[in-house]
Amino acid sequence: QTVSLSQFSFNSGSGNLELDPTLGDLTINAQNIWTNGNTISVWGLKTLTINNTGGNGIANGIALGGGLHIRSNATAILTGSNSYTGATTIAGGGTLQLGNGGTAGGIASTSAVIFDPGSTNNVLRFNRSDNPTFDREIRTGDNFNHRANISVANGTSATLSGAITPTSGGGGEFWKLGGGTLTITPNAGSSGRT
Repeated sequence: QTVSLSQFSFNSGSGNLELDPTLGDLTINAQNIWTNGNTISVWGLKTLTINNTGGNGIANGIALGGGLHIRSNATAILTGSNSYTGATTIAGGGTLQLGNGGTAGGIASTSAVIFDPGSTNNVLRFNRSDNPTFDREIRTGDNFNHRANISVANGTSATLSGAITPTSGGGGEFWKLGGGTLTITPNAGSSGRT
């Protein structure tokens, strides 16, 4: 299923957008996706790919900050730059993939990536050919079953330079997956187990 729009916009205060691509993978081709303070939530076992070549991706066009939630074993692939201002949360075995083999794909510059502490097997996956440095905060889960899984595609590399902290008071787990190379800079730090 593919939806092609020049612009995809919420009305301010209209409520959250629930995407459940149960009948097949869903691709949204849109230069701009304006959240206007609302949250996009992705459900289901399929993949949501957001293509925004030449646009602003998931963007907050007014003043308030909506966010992106990946849930219930869903996968969201971001292939461009994004400027929403809310949190990015991965829960329920969801996967957030940044890039699809090219040199673009990222979350908002102000957003942390939150691994929901009540979920297992949540993944942040890097699949970019330009070996990106990721400077956003990563908030891990709180124990063995609620860890942060960071995956790097084969033949590529990624660097984490932002803070790595538990979502709440406990000691979080941080695991590296995939065949690529992950570098953690001294500034990133970690108060849990790696």
